Amino acid sequence: MKNRNNIEEIINIALFDLVPHKKKEILGKLKQLALFTSSVDKLKPKMRNKLLHYFSESELEQVFVAYQNPTYSKVAQEYRQLSQSIKFPSTISTSVIKTHSRTNDFYTKFDNKTALDKTLKFCMNLESICRNNSKIVIGASNNLFNFIYSLFDKKLDNVSIYGAVCADYNKDFSLGDGISPSARTYMYNSPRLLDLFDSFGITPTFSILLADTESDMPEVLNRLTDGDLNEFTARCQQSVNKINEQSDNRIIGYRFRDFFSSDCFYKMQETFEDRIKKTKSISTNNYLGDISTKREFKYRDILGRNENDFELTIRYMAQYMAFSVLLRNHVGIDKLDKLIFVNYESPNVNLFNNCSLTRYDPLDKLTNVTVPIIKILQ
Repeated sequence: MKNRNNIEEIINIALFDLVPHKKKEILGKLKQLALFTSSVDKLKPKMRNKLLHYFSESELEQVFVAYQNPTYSKVAQEYRQLSQSIKFPSTISTSVIKTHSRTNDFYTKFDNKTALDKTLKFCMNLESICRNNSKIVIGASNNLFNFIYSLFDKKLDNVSIYGAVCADYNKDFSLGDGISPSARTYMYNSPRLLDLFDSFGITPTFSILLADTESDMPEVLNRLTDGDLNEFTARCQQSVNKINEQSDNRIIGYRFRDFFSSDCFYKMQETFEDRIKKTKSISTNNYLGDISTKREFKYRDILGRNENDFELTIRYMAQYMAFSVLLRNHVGIDKLDKLIFVNYESPNVNLFNNCSLTRYDPLDKLTNVTVPIIKILQ
């Protein structure tokens, strides 16, 4: 991969795989090539002209910049040696290397060479999985790199992965007793991720938590099971049973109201609902309005009417925050370095790591640890 032909082959693949309107994604791929060449002028004229169809001269020069920092050069050289087996260097690792090379503290922060080597290899394998499975999307790369490095540095031998899913709602918002699309997506797409941890000697468990959280909304419960709470609970439990019957043995399904006590979850949810309602700011109101507009039809399906005063928007925001805090508490503050969140695409997913809405927060010890998030799309 050190010679120019291989670099150009990578660019060809990037341009072929990514259609022209995805300029940002192509640029992201090209930025990784800074590890292998220092200037766009080193490219053959034909390749250079091809890139100029997508980017300006200045954009290209920003990508192919000369990295003179000795720390960066040293890391890049070692990283090249680890990158021989894949077509693209890992975006996760590249981002971290570049960040710390600017302050010359890469080897200060990541001073365990064995753990660093394993982390680089793990991240390359993880991105290979993501490229081959478009449903798995990596979140903030620096947080994930730090998390993986910590696992190897502390020689931890297990990791706990948690993901929430909806109950088996039908298109007419009646409730079934089967496996919901979000649960099925987790079940079918997570095994390769779990295999990766296993291959590095880290035992993973993936808990799928079915959100049977409509029991406190009579209006919604009436639409789902004619107001019968026992029937609602029974159908949700049947869904969980099917998840467990049909899943990899490393995947375990639970109902929310079994995993957390009902009172505990709803109490925490109400706490966050109250906080959100009391947060008076233009940005908060804009955020609520934006989500409410985007989910207008979904909320109408749930309620059978339009939502009032952002009732569902605030409710679901609060549920994500309550879930994050209670799950951290369940795992234990001393074991947060082994916790990963998995979620489908949602405007609320970032609230997993953004639960503190007040200056003083008794929950700070739990919430000030950033937990890595991996998305598994439906």
